[in-house]
Amino acid sequence: MQKNEAYFAAIAERLRNEHLPEIPIQHEWLELSTLLSQMESPHLREIGLNELARHARQEANFRHAGSSKSISTH
Repeated sequence: MQKNEAYFAAIAERLRNEHLPEIPIQHEWLELSTLLSQMESPHLREIGLNELARHARQEANFRHAGSSKSISTH
């Protein structure tokens, strides 16, 4: 089990530090984060939950910025 934990943690660390291009890879990262958040390992679960929270914050900021732009242009 620890071998899998180290493997998934390494993947998460690498993806977290890379700038993700458009939707397909972001979607895959979101799926991986969701799977990690459901793992038995507290370490992997924490990584998954943190990444899901980070993604949610980014989406909220993106949507807020988009709505601010549309309001300010009228």
